[in-house]
Amino acid sequence: MRVAFFLLVLANLCFFAWAQGYFGGREEGREPQRLKEQIQPEKMKVVVTGQPVVAPPAPSAPTAQQQACRRIDGLAAAYPNTGYVGFPLCMIAFGPSSLTPTTIATILVVCVLFAIAIVLIETGLQSERRPHRLAIKVVRSLLRNPLLVAPALGAVVSAAHVTLPASAETFLKLLGGAASPCALVSLGLFLAERRASGAAPRESSWWLTLSKLVAQPLLTWWLADRVFGLSDQLVEIAVLLAALPTGTGPFMLAEYYRREAHVTSRTILHSTVGSLVTLTLILLHLHHG
Repeated sequence: MRVAFFLLVLANLCFFAWAQGYFGGREEGREPQRLKEQIQPEKMKVVVTGQPVVAPPAPSAPTAQQQACRRIDGLAAAYPNTGYVGFPLCMIAFGPSSLTPTTIATILVVCVLFAIAIVLIETGLQSERRPHRLAIKVVRSLLRNPLLVAPALGAVVSAAHVTLPASAETFLKLLGGAASPCALVSLGLFLAERRASGAAPRESSWWLTLSKLVAQPLLTWWLADRVFGLSDQLVEIAVLLAALPTGTGPFMLAEYYRREAHVTSRTILHSTVGSLVTLTLILLHLHHG
């Protein structure tokens, strides 16, 4: 993987050098070349003296709804399915010693990363721009958000060592265990729904999938190995967890905030299918390494 990483960097540097003309072959300074390098020449207009000049309309800033959709899409490119895929996969590849780092990674993803995404979405949806009033509104929205309130209450009950009756504990376990399967069923129904063509750009999901399955593992390897200097096993566990497909969390956020979930759902589907190849390659590399 290290060789592939350096080859990728070298290929990008060679392409950049060729595009800049460092290898020769460019007609710099000649009129045909200058004409080719003009940016949108069809928009040039000849203005007669005395004729009023109409300025082109300035590009509009993204709306709050568009910002929320972008933040959900960004979460889809960085939200690994550590809970349902990470634990069994790490147990098979590394044994019981992987339980602690996998648990830490799951807490960081499900609690920290998820909470940061919710804060960013709530901040973007608020019309208030004054910092103190914006903070008050965001905190109020977060206190009413069940996606944050439920884990927080669970952590308080667990820390207080409260013993629940057997019937209540069984009911809550069944209820909690049904969350992700229900999200998967909802995701499947959403993907099967007929949608108008052009409702969402399909290429966006492919770029998010590429970021999730390729860019995030490479960045994780660089941070874990080169920056933090972790042990070889921890580096391998971190890379494997980073290469997991996208979980259902971003889709649940999109449904909760009633945002466009088409790109998110396709990213989950594409990353799940694509991870069959990328995870196999990573496991083969770890086995032979």
